Amino acid sequence: MKVRIVIVFLVLALSVVPARAATIRAAIPGADFSLPATIGTFTYSLPAGSVITHLTLFSPLYSFAAATHLFALETDFDGMGVLSLPISPPTTEFFMGSDCTFIVPYVTWDGSLDLSVRCWLDTCPSTYTLVSGGYWYLDIDFEGPERTVSIDIKPSSFRSSINPKSKGKIPVAILSTEDFYAPNEVNQNSLTFGSTGDEDSLAFCNQKGEDVNGDGLKDLVCHFNTESTGFLCGDTHGVLKGMTMDGTPIQGSDSVIINPCK
Repeated sequence: MKVRIVIVFLVLALSVVPARAATIRAAIPGADFSLPATIGTFTYSLPAGSVITHLTLFSPLYSFAAATHLFALETDFDGMGVLSLPISPPTTEFFMGSDCTFIVPYVTWDGSLDLSVRCWLDTCPSTYTLVSGGYWYLDIDFEGPERTVSIDIKPSSFRSSINPKSKGKIPVAILSTEDFYAPNEVNQNSLTFGSTGDEDSLAFCNQKGEDVNGDGLKDLVCHFNTESTGFLCGDTHGVLKGMTMDGTPIQGSDSVIINPCK
């Protein structure tokens, strides 16, 4: 049996150099289908200037021809030409790859991706029955343009002095601008902060904005566990990384003084 899963994929011409990887998931409700079938359309939104690098497709559980299988696909996508690649199941429960093909015609990006299933052998079952409720999922890995944000480490302090051995927390303000309202636009759960910006140190964010620099705009103040920030003697800057609510990566840095430094 050969079943072909066809995804029509549209990608926008890019003018911004990608900077940071992220993943979004799109879904289509599962349903019974007969071949040939149009399953539906994945819809999603990526930040302008994003480049898709990897796709992972999963189906709900289907029963057909006295067997029960899941379809699955995982493949790198380089945006060049048309890809026709075998399915690569992550576990033995998944439908094996030699009988399925995933085809991605590369044209232009418009935020939607059509999913259809075709078979080119007479031996293919004609009907596929959904075993239980579920969804077709498409995980889209992409690299998006990074937005630089202004931050203020320990905004109430003249000198941003940090004791790496402290069991306390470090407040960091993400400053708003006329076109960037940090309390509403930053995905707070995505924030990392420390010596490199990759440290998983977030404790909590103040839910109400606070104007820390007197410009009349409320800023987002978040607190990070000092012991998890990875600061070392000799560090001169702290780095914050995260995402906006629409998936755009953000990064900002501010000067610090490590004290004591022994």
